[in-house]
Amino acid sequence: MTTAIWSLDPMQRRLSFNAHADAAQLARLVEADDVVALAYDEAVKLQFPVHGLMLVHGGAASALQCAWPDELYRFQRRSAYRVRAPEHQVPLAHLRHPADPERVLALRIIDLCIGGCALWLPPDEPPLQAGAQLGQIRFELGPEIRFTAAATLKHATSMAGKPGSPPAAACDSGASGGCSTAVAERALQRWIDQAQRRSRLLSLG
Repeated sequence: MTTAIWSLDPMQRRLSFNAHADAAQLARLVEADDVVALAYDEAVKLQFPVHGLMLVHGGAASALQCAWPDELYRFQRRSAYRVRAPEHQVPLAHLRHPADPERVLALRIIDLCIGGCALWLPPDEPPLQAGAQLGQIRFELGPEIRFTAAATLKHATSMAGKPGSPPAAACDSGASGGCSTAVAERALQRWIDQAQRRSRLLSLG
């Protein structure tokens, strides 16, 4: 379930979260024996176990409340610099659907690094399962930067319900062993370097 922190009460040692999910999902969450909260800040993942979770109803809205966490874990999400594809350029990843090899997908690349990428799966396509071997993916980052690499799907995250996000799934795939050839790795690194330079120039105005 995706939510946002509503309020922090360090005196009462309570956290409150928005509760916008359907009643059945909220009930399953409150009754679960093991609940973990995750938050992301750029390349850092924050995680803590949720204790004493309860659903609190107010006059105009409901909230999820839990005990103030005693432990907060911090993880570095990625060891490699990851860049987001520019809006004016639509890099694509061509692959066969692991559940239906006859089905060829051309998925938009959301962001990319030397060891993996995030792909946008349209809602009308069959879902991809975490752990699936995606085989050889043909990447087209521009007219002169094309290469192939093998990949494994690490996780699939629904983007539906997030403000400004398309009703689809974002698939994060980490390359198994990186790019399949040294030429492909150099091409990918060149594209990432160019994207970094563009980002720095834009930040300078």
